[in-house]
Amino acid sequence: MGQIFLAADRSGTSTNNNVYMVASVQTTGFSTGSDVMFVRSTDGGQTFSAPHRINDDPINHSKWHWLGTLAVAPNGRIDSVWSWPGNMRRI
Repeated sequence: MGQIFLAADRSGTSTNNNVYMVASVQTTGFSTGSDVMFVRSTDGGQTFSAPHRINDDPINHSKWHWLGTLAVAPNGRIDSVWSWPGNMRRI
């Protein structure tokens, strides 16, 4: 869907230098709807985990989840927010 947001962990905790990314993506094979997916890198962005769907409503390909963003708190906590109609989830 063209919406990607990246954040780096600078907390000084055990997750320091992790890189996190969320993106609004359309499921392969469908022409409507989108989900917010999350990936994490523990090696400074060299490799990333498998994508994880973070919008936790039932899968419905007519719903659009978009404008995903995230932030890393000073203690390493990750917060993510996206539009539909406006959910906030701690991941």
